[in-house]
Amino acid sequence: MYFDYAGYVRECLNIPLEDLISIILGTLAAIIFGISMRRTLRTLPGIRLIILIVVLGTIESMCMVIGQLSYGGIYLLREKESDAVEMQGEITEITGLNCYSLPIIECDYYDNPTYGDPTGYEFTINGIQCTAPVKGSLKVGNYVSVTYLPKSGYILYIDMVEQ
Repeated sequence: MYFDYAGYVRECLNIPLEDLISIILGTLAAIIFGISMRRTLRTLPGIRLIILIVVLGTIESMCMVIGQLSYGGIYLLREKESDAVEMQGEITEITGLNCYSLPIIECDYYDNPTYGDPTGYEFTINGIQCTAPVKGSLKVGNYVSVTYLPKSGYILYIDMVEQ
């Protein structure tokens, strides 16, 4: 299975950074608006509930964006496709991920249910953890050839090979 480097950059770096900047600017705008309209806002019924809901939504959004960046996306700032490393080894563990670790990355296998849930998987191969959007027919114990980015751990190519 091949996975596009540009897709990782777009979904794991660019979009989370854009979202983070938007959240920060929106929060600053809300704070400035709140300070300037302080007296008017105090008289509105239910304003504390509305503020609480907005704050909780902002915190949840920031957690998701920061989680995606810290899980490997931020390394793509200094990691190029030419930095990819190839290795062969046995899959010792496969762990499903969630939207806080890896965003859904569209690939050729995205809409095919036989490739697994498109929320991402972490493969442990020879003690090294690598991440891919889907797992295909791979399972623990398979011997694979994998090309991955060493800092972020994103898999560009993975396929079973004969031992």
